[in-house]
Parts: sequence; C-alpha cells; structure tokens
Amino acid sequence: MPSGGSAQTRRQLEDALYTLCVVTGTRRLDAALYVARQQLADAMTRQQPLRR
Repeated sequence: MPSGGSAQTRRQLEDALYTLCVVTGTRRLDAALYVARQQLADAMTRQQPLRR
C-alpha cells in the first residue's frame, strides 16, 4: 500500500482492492488485475446487442 494520503483515501483503496479480489476470485492485487483485464478483453470481443 502506498504511503501518504488520508486515512479515508487509504480505506477506499483497501476496499477497492478487496472488492476486485472478491469479484475475480483471487487474493493478490497482481492476480486480480490480470484476471480483470482478461475478463474485460473477453467481454469486448463478444458481440453485444444494442439496447434501445
């Protein structure tokens, strides 16, 4: 975790990290980012119908 910043900012970063790990089923930031990038790339390659 980077040093500096307010306690609120650190808490928000920790919450975001926790959520990303839960959503991707991982326990480490590097793994969570890798999985999230893969999921985004997969979603971008699928054809999605346009909503009206």
